[in-house]
Amino acid sequence: MKLTLWGILLPFIGIFIGFISKQVIHFKRLRQLKLIDYLPPFFLIGSQLISEGQQQLSILEFIVLALLVLAVSLALFLAIRDRELILPRYFRIFWRLTFLISIIWYLVFLILMLF
Repeated sequence: MKLTLWGILLPFIGIFIGFISKQVIHFKRLRQLKLIDYLPPFFLIGSQLISEGQQQLSILEFIVLALLVLAVSLALFLAIRDRELILPRYFRIFWRLTFLISIIWYLVFLILMLF
């Protein structure tokens, strides 16, 4: 039960940390970061805690596998489409897609927890 509660609260803690860090840190490079750039680790860890608390199942291996497949396929897609791989753009796109995957995993485990 405690793991599930921490899994539910962790993304909200991540949102709070994202808001605070955007207000406190005024470096030029970090001004480009958006709130969603802070959230993927919190959503991934939250979904892991929910899955371990409810189903006693570790999904960390599946998340890592999905992110690795995403990274390789995105690199191949950008290299074929643009004939080059621009690393800052690649990492920005990869991180934003990681956010989408992490929030989908989190919402799926929240729905599974409720039913």
